[in-house]
Amino acid sequence: MCSHDQETITFNADQATTSMRSAATGAGIAMVILGPVGMAIALTAGGQLADVRAAYLAGVCCILLAGHMVVAVGTRLGALTLLRHQLAMERLAEQEHAALRGEIDGLKELMAHLHDSQERQIELIGDYLEDQLRPRRYEHHNGHRHN
Repeated sequence: MCSHDQETITFNADQATTSMRSAATGAGIAMVILGPVGMAIALTAGGQLADVRAAYLAGVCCILLAGHMVVAVGTRLGALTLLRHQLAMERLAEQEHAALRGEIDGLKELMAHLHDSQERQIELIGDYLEDQLRPRRYEHHNGHRHN
């Protein structure tokens, strides 16, 4: 995995975290502001606090807007969770790749050693056969040599 992709993933994770914090802050601000705004809407729409329908409507609007903010935060959290999972899977894949690379390197070393060992065995067998095929001189008990 190239470093550019890693930087992009890190940037995306940072961006998702920032977006999540912004959405959570926005939801908090919306709850604080929309409560009084809903009450003000109820007071102005009905002209008095006793108008239950206007207060109910304003309350529903506040709940819907706050719900929208909560959904936005939940969506950001979900995206962040998926991104973290993806990063974890990529790290695991990198670790497995490194482990496999190590095993492959070990096998290459073993094959080179076996190849060297086979060459050495072939040399020894060749030396033995040359030695066996070389004419020998034998000595009899009386000291005379024969081929």
